Amino acid sequence: MAAIETQDDAETFKKTFNSWVDEVFKENDSKSVCLSLQLIVQRHLPPESSEWSHEEIIKELNKKRRIRLDRENIGQIDSCELLSADVTHLYLQFNKISKIENLECLPNLQVLILAENKITTIENIDHLNKLVFLDVSINLIEEVQTENLPQSIIILNLSGNPCVSQSSYKSNIIKRLPKLKHLDGAEILKEDKLDAGVEVESICGDNENQEEETTDEEEGSEDEDDAEETVTDNTARKGKLTAVAAPLVAKSLIGYKKLPQIPANIHDLATNILLRSQSRMEERTKEYKKHLQEMTNIKILSKIKPIPHNFTQKKLPNLK
Repeated sequence: MAAIETQDDAETFKKTFNSWVDEVFKENDSKSVCLSLQLIVQRHLPPESSEWSHEEIIKELNKKRRIRLDRENIGQIDSCELLSADVTHLYLQFNKISKIENLECLPNLQVLILAENKITTIENIDHLNKLVFLDVSINLIEEVQTENLPQSIIILNLSGNPCVSQSSYKSNIIKRLPKLKHLDGAEILKEDKLDAGVEVESICGDNENQEEETTDEEEGSEDEDDAEETVTDNTARKGKLTAVAAPLVAKSLIGYKKLPQIPANIHDLATNILLRSQSRMEERTKEYKKHLQEMTNIKILSKIKPIPHNFTQKKLPNLK
């Protein structure tokens, strides 16, 4: 009899808890807000910025390249014109956004995270020609209008949307995105391209043609750390499998100059991209170290006291 009472109590508690959760979500829905200047300032500037002038605030915001506005109950994307056109990363996951809009003023966007919102259509991003990483997992997207996807995308995550159950879903996306390397956490293989009716040879080409292409693919490799960061964020979602696999990284490139010449294929393409990205990263590292040394020299010089005008040799200590 006691067991029955315990079971009944558990059921009662479960119903009460679920009811409370529903009320909390309803309350959150009613309090959705627009992406505003105040919200951006709260997340990216120090508390004393409340005393700054409008010009000072805009000046500081223009220095930001990565904007994080996740978990803010945002219902509408707005006020992006207050940000710098050089912003490359925009994180808007775990909000209440129903429409992708007002991103025209961010032409250099490379990473856009919109996971766990209420988006029904992928739209208004086809002008983002530098976008390499797009995450719109766990939304309400029933059909993907592939023409709205920028062809620069290398990593795409649509898992948790109704559209992934369509039979032609994967092939349509592969046809649209020639640079795509990962879809919904899985690597795009040569077989996937063949199944989609895409000629692998025409995509890869020879090594010389690939070296003449734009550096968008290289930028995708440089954003691997953001892909890994999103993996960590996604794995924290309660009861929802939406992990985004980071791109495969070639870890042993020490003797890459001695690699034999082999026919071009998708693996050669990925390796060439990584090698060029590594070379460019090494150059940037050298420039950064040089700049850091210059800054260090300036700081050292600034700490040296100037020689007074009345300085004489008599003030020197006797070293004999």
